[in-house]
Amino acid sequence: ADAARQPGNPEAALPLIRSGQGSLQLWSRFDHGRPFDMLGRLSVQGIAASYDGRALPIRAARIEVRGQPAENGETQLTFGRLELDDGRGPLFKLSGAQPTLTLAADGRPLAGRLSFGRFDAAEMAGMLKRLPVPDDVRRRFEPFRVAGVVERLAIDWSARKTPTRLAVDLAFERLSVAREDATPLAPGELRMPAFANVSGSGRLTEAGGRLSLKGSDVVLRFPGLFEDPAVPLDRMAAELKWTLTPAARADEPPAVEMAIESF
Repeated sequence: ADAARQPGNPEAALPLIRSGQGSLQLWSRFDHGRPFDMLGRLSVQGIAASYDGRALPIRAARIEVRGQPAENGETQLTFGRLELDDGRGPLFKLSGAQPTLTLAADGRPLAGRLSFGRFDAAEMAGMLKRLPVPDDVRRRFEPFRVAGVVERLAIDWSARKTPTRLAVDLAFERLSVAREDATPLAPGELRMPAFANVSGSGRLTEAGGRLSLKGSDVVLRFPGLFEDPAVPLDRMAAELKWTLTPAARADEPPAVEMAIESF
């Protein structure tokens, strides 16, 4: 990163650490005067940091990352260790999952991947909402309320084009997911389905998604499809998919077209 781009520069793309105390170790291999393989280890406490003018909820960090620059100026970072603390406890912890982050030549995040094993869905959702992510990605996640256990989760995103591309693959047990929209439901309008106490697997993207579901004591919600959107079920097995069309305004929910393939 070009340190001269940081203080007082509104175009700075990397997080700005204003204070903190710790240690940093760096290793690099060079070919014809250019670095082609780098390794960094960082351990720091008492952090006061910001990103794009907003304070980050990070007070301590322990990071091990390998960087591999490309000829086009991009750099791929692979994290062997990534632990963040907000002063109250772990904010984010990954060990061995090998998340990746691709940076542009000016330091802007271009793409990334996170993967997780078993975790509590509500705790993870609260943690992710506090991390610095692109604004359009944050707006998509903020209306969702989740509960239950996720067996595995992989999140891929790319900001090379607008809107940001997003793909989520997951498997879950007795999971509940619902989107809370601020605007009332218009006549004839369909919105994203919700469910409670469901197990299964699925893939979600910015354009739609697909879910394979099963469970007992399940509650399904189909806003706009039935007069009473809540459908309680003793047992259930279903396959469904949907597509999302962005609304004309950023503060409006996307239009949803849903298909139930089996039930």
